[in-house]
Amino acid sequence: YDPIKKEYSFKKITKFYNNGKRETIEITTETGKKIKCTKDHKILTSNGFIEAENAIQIGSPTTYHHDKRKKLIIARLFGHIIGDGYLSTNKKCVGFSGKGNKKDLIKIKEDLKEIGFESGNIYTRETNSKITTSCGKIHKVKGISQELRSSTYCHNFFSKLGAPIGTKIESEFKIPSWLKKSSKEEKAEFLAALVASDGIAPEQQQKSPKAISSIRYTFNYLKEREKEGSILAKEIQKLFKDLNIKTSLTKRKGNIRKNGKIKEKYVITIHNEIMNTIKFLEQIGYRYCEIKENKAKRWLTYLKAKEFEAKKLNQLKIKAKKIQKEKGWGKTKIAKILGVEVYQARDWLYKNYKTRAKNNFPAFSKWIK
Repeated sequence: YDPIKKEYSFKKITKFYNNGKRETIEITTETGKKIKCTKDHKILTSNGFIEAENAIQIGSPTTYHHDKRKKLIIARLFGHIIGDGYLSTNKKCVGFSGKGNKKDLIKIKEDLKEIGFESGNIYTRETNSKITTSCGKIHKVKGISQELRSSTYCHNFFSKLGAPIGTKIESEFKIPSWLKKSSKEEKAEFLAALVASDGIAPEQQQKSPKAISSIRYTFNYLKEREKEGSILAKEIQKLFKDLNIKTSLTKRKGNIRKNGKIKEKYVITIHNEIMNTIKFLEQIGYRYCEIKENKAKRWLTYLKAKEFEAKKLNQLKIKAKKIQKEKGWGKTKIAKILGVEVYQARDWLYKNYKTRAKNNFPAFSKWIK
């Protein structure tokens, strides 16, 4: 990780030295991450790289490292094509679309080169479009469109892998068998690029400054192809299930296309339980969308910090019950020994309440600073 450029680079190890056995220390961060290293090993902090024995405010980059193994690059490029990309019908090229951040398409360009495909320049233009809702209302939408195109060879490669050619919502696209049989890592990379294309970035709940709103992925399909749309939605859900992530599926009315055909919107929602959300953000997250990646990493560290706080309190709860059983002491004495509030000891001992982060645990906006 380069703290000046604020990005990852991939460097191969050229030589290593065996220094024999040396004394190590273990540092546990407030998110529960454990770092085991020698005392003089330099680790990232808010003040740059510092020797481990002197390190405080240990930092975690908000930018993800994109794995450079070929099979994982192919899986996430395939995910982006299904989401924001396309395979053309006439010129036989592959298009990759951006969301206003040139860095995202540069990462795609680098990944294409890594697996042997050249690509052209990144084009940016302003767009003006009209959207007709299912109720007949017309909305004018202005935006910025970015695009990167790759070659016929790339087109042939991804079409053989099962990517739809032409307009996706009119196709009979299904999740290909190679992806269904692939490793968990490949499925995660595919889903990360897919959700980054048409998924919602993590946001704070309006009602609670300490809670994350539900993360959703949506895609459109023609109403006349409802059967194909439902099959695809359930296949995507199955990929999440393979990674032990719980989801739910709903369907909403979509917009009306220029040719008069009606679209339906399929919504896959990640269950909002804290551990399920952590699993999604840690195992999948987002690819090729730096803004969403950064938001995801911030929320992941916050939720893990809250969960780690609850875990430490649970250990105290177990200790409190053990003391009560062995000594027969009451809530006041046990609370004093363990350094907790009397009401907490009472709730653990007599009401068996579940442990969670303390009420004074800071709100997301305050903690992340």
